[in-house]
Amino acid sequence: LDLVATEIDYRTKALRDNLGDQLYSDGTGNSSKDILGILAAVDDNTDVTTYGGLSRATYTSWRGTRTAQSGSLSLANLASDFDAAQVGNDAPSLIVTTPAVFTLYEALLTPTVQHNLSFNGYDMLTASGVQKGIAAGNGFRSLYFRGVPLVADDKCTSGNIFTLNEKHLFFYNIPQVDREAKNGFGWTGWKEPANQDAVVGELLWYGQFITDSPRTHARRTAVTS
Repeated sequence: LDLVATEIDYRTKALRDNLGDQLYSDGTGNSSKDILGILAAVDDNTDVTTYGGLSRATYTSWRGTRTAQSGSLSLANLASDFDAAQVGNDAPSLIVTTPAVFTLYEALLTPTVQHNLSFNGYDMLTASGVQKGIAAGNGFRSLYFRGVPLVADDKCTSGNIFTLNEKHLFFYNIPQVDREAKNGFGWTGWKEPANQDAVVGELLWYGQFITDSPRTHARRTAVTS
């Protein structure tokens, strides 16, 4: 067993998982070293009063739309968020929520599902309809709202629906000097600490997740039914 390769593989998966957590953060964790995530980008001055050095109290267009859910989720609620985030022809392109809320949205669509079955001739009816039975199913693996994908993410903040415009979301990275870096990641190589019979190495990353227009996003909170 290659212990080094095993450890690096584990750390790679852990780093991917941690970045997924931080994507839904407000950037204040780990002494404000965490990514300035979606919670900071899509806020209406409730929790994050300053974004990118600008006060949301002063610059009202720097606020996203944030709505606390009242009662059960409805299609009208999603339409309200979509409309609030749309500016002219610049419309949201992605809706992200939790698996639990994804199921709630699926339930809104299920009553409209119909199964239509037609046969072309008696032989087909005998072979497929009588001898083998008819296969049918229910439920959705892919959901859309107004032509925009609505997806479930395990990392998404509980009870939240984010209506996002991907044209205004950016994941920047900073190249590292004197290191072979890719997408902001850099490996220091193995180093020998003083007075230790060991080697250590560091995987570094420099970057940030930002939006240039909080106005084009919406967030719905406290969705439970």
